[in-house]
Amino acid sequence: MKLFRNISIFAFVAACAALGSVACSDDDGIDNREHDYGYVQFKLYKEGSQPALQSLQSETRADGNNEEIVDQLDMLAQAAKLQVTLKFGNTEIAQTLTLSAANSASAEFGLRSEKLQLLSGDYQIISFKLYNINDIAIYNGTTSNRDLAIVPGGLTVHDLTANVTPRGTVRFHLTKDFDGFKDWKEENGTNAGTRTVEKVREYTFDEIAYFDVTIHKVGSDDPNDTHSYTYLPATFSIHFDEDDEESDEFGYQTSSIVCDSLLSLPAGTYEITDYAVFDSGKYLLERHEEEEFPDSNFTVVDNETADAKIPVSLHEADAYMQDNYALRAIWEALDGKNWYYGGQDYNKGCNWDFNKSPDLWSDQPGIEVHSNGRVAKLVLSEFGIKGEMPAAIGQLTELVELYLGTHNDTNTGTYDPMLDQSKSLADRNRNRMEYNKQYLAATHIQAQMSYPCALALKEHNLSSPAMYLYEQGYSEQQIFDKSGKQLEIQPKDVIAGRFCNGLTKLPKEIGNLTKLEYLYIGNSPIEELPSTIENLTSCSSRYTTAPD
Repeated sequence: MKLFRNISIFAFVAACAALGSVACSDDDGIDNREHDYGYVQFKLYKEGSQPALQSLQSETRADGNNEEIVDQLDMLAQAAKLQVTLKFGNTEIAQTLTLSAANSASAEFGLRSEKLQLLSGDYQIISFKLYNINDIAIYNGTTSNRDLAIVPGGLTVHDLTANVTPRGTVRFHLTKDFDGFKDWKEENGTNAGTRTVEKVREYTFDEIAYFDVTIHKVGSDDPNDTHSYTYLPATFSIHFDEDDEESDEFGYQTSSIVCDSLLSLPAGTYEITDYAVFDSGKYLLERHEEEEFPDSNFTVVDNETADAKIPVSLHEADAYMQDNYALRAIWEALDGKNWYYGGQDYNKGCNWDFNKSPDLWSDQPGIEVHSNGRVAKLVLSEFGIKGEMPAAIGQLTELVELYLGTHNDTNTGTYDPMLDQSKSLADRNRNRMEYNKQYLAATHIQAQMSYPCALALKEHNLSSPAMYLYEQGYSEQQIFDKSGKQLEIQPKDVIAGRFCNGLTKLPKEIGNLTKLEYLYIGNSPIEELPSTIENLTSCSSRYTTAPD
């Protein structure tokens, strides 16, 4: 009985499956299309904006009953509905269809209507009319491409054109203008010219968060061709400018500010007349009025984006800019070209880079700045500095922390082949053992020797730290004095018998740093500290092994 029941169930399932397969086969080949009907969709473009449509010409017709009818639309996005009049045999058909685009900006590239179902056959387009969002007629037009064929069960796309003001977009860029700088004037033979400038305070370029700009169409007396934009949001960025005329070096670094919005304008050539810049709180930083920027003229082309550059004047006399000049003077005076960083806070072997616009010179390893761009912290330890500190250090009057060397420094200015950026990484890895021997020989100095022996090594191009002491004028008796004179001449630190750095002198101008709170001077060959160091009344921490 149990076996029969299972067989019965199996037979029932098989029969259902067979019926299902037969039903599916009956659906194959069924054509649900309505063979007597088809669809049409209209696309509306600006006249001449599409190369493929240049043969299509719209004709406007005045409509005395509606004052809203114009010969030329200002923007294609004004059209919200399309009424098209068709002729089929002896019958005229008028149908209104909605027009759509992703947004008002993309509408300038074309609008498309909803699909219209019609009997299949050949039609003639008599005319069309455009309506705005309030269902008010704004434009009448016809087209030379009047033939319209409706395919049975298919979709026909037909293009229409309207006379619309050619319009494109513009993206504003704020660029740095160094026209007021002495070097720039000498190289280019120009000057800043006559300007009406309202400067509220000193500011750095990256503080600009908003700006106003007024532009005017060149050669036009129509006040409607003047456009003003206020509080445009902008974004600051640092980037490379390989085409910058200021530098012949590869990888010149600069910065610019770009408007976050694309602005629509009628086609034409424009000039910038006024601009103002604001900080993140929309407080005025600087305003320039009634100026001429002939190099900043830009041309707007229909359905294209133009880049317009607004030159923002930087001022060489600003305190933060003078700080940047002081930093470069310090770098050059302390053998900056041969620096290589040996600490842990930055990349091994890095150095300062001045292949950038002057306002970015403070963007270096070991430098921190206040919000106004003034230098707040300067760390020169671990870079291998050598020489006399220049008087330019006195310019950094907002300096709070100054590190000229600490007892933990390991970079004493000794050449380390493993950090030599002129060698490829593959070469450094391949010759690691050899380079390591070179470095150990340089850092683990030999015992002091007599002058004849040291001189003999030098004649054979073999270096010896002993020669340094002789060249400084110390006698052999002084060097070998058992009272410890040698340690006084050359104090020991992390690396036995070596200085932390090669800083030999501090200028009296260091007394200008009255806001300095921390001063570190490691074992340096400084014979005497300037008396003006007593002016550092805010300095709560002083660490130095130099003589008082």
